[in-house]
Amino acid sequence: MELEAAYRAYSGPLLSFANRLNAIDPEGLVHDAFVTMANCRKPIDAPYSWLKTVMRRGRWRELQRVDYDFVIDSASPPSQFYAAMLGECDTMMSRFTADEKAAFVDSRLGATNAEIGTDLGITRQAAHQKIRKVEKAMEKYLDGGVDGAIIRKARQLCVESKTFGRALEGGILGGQCDGGSLVRDFIPIAERALLEQKEESCDE
Repeated sequence: MELEAAYRAYSGPLLSFANRLNAIDPEGLVHDAFVTMANCRKPIDAPYSWLKTVMRRGRWRELQRVDYDFVIDSASPPSQFYAAMLGECDTMMSRFTADEKAAFVDSRLGATNAEIGTDLGITRQAAHQKIRKVEKAMEKYLDGGVDGAIIRKARQLCVESKTFGRALEGGILGGQCDGGSLVRDFIPIAERALLEQKEESCDE
């Protein structure tokens, strides 16, 4: 597909995609993706998927450059935090290959296993295996599971944030409210608290 035709067809959807990634400069992220496309000398079989992958990588570079406190403030969604965590856990992450880290980051920025596999030139199953390898290490790093540790912390923070009735408090701590905003609003804060706790223990 010609660059001009690709821009007409995909610039609008890609701008929406950039906003979903919470890019610092959504328009700039889209522009940079098309510049990369213009400079690519290899055939691009699936331009829309290819451009989305370029944008995820661009967003990952943004997360590596920006101030850490900005990245994981209370408004940041969990997917951003996972990416930021990779930059903060260099020692733990150094054991993984570039493809393993890329697969994990892309998955946390919304890529499917099929998209990751296409980008890395591997099968969907192989992409899943790479992601799970990193996830398992993250689970061990956080002592008890990435998602599990985070949601348990979010429940605790939610209960501590205000006074609830005994029945509702029990429901929150028991996981019955995990699907609603009551608990999920605390997930980014829970992620930050867990990482800070882990960093403090490493410094001792």
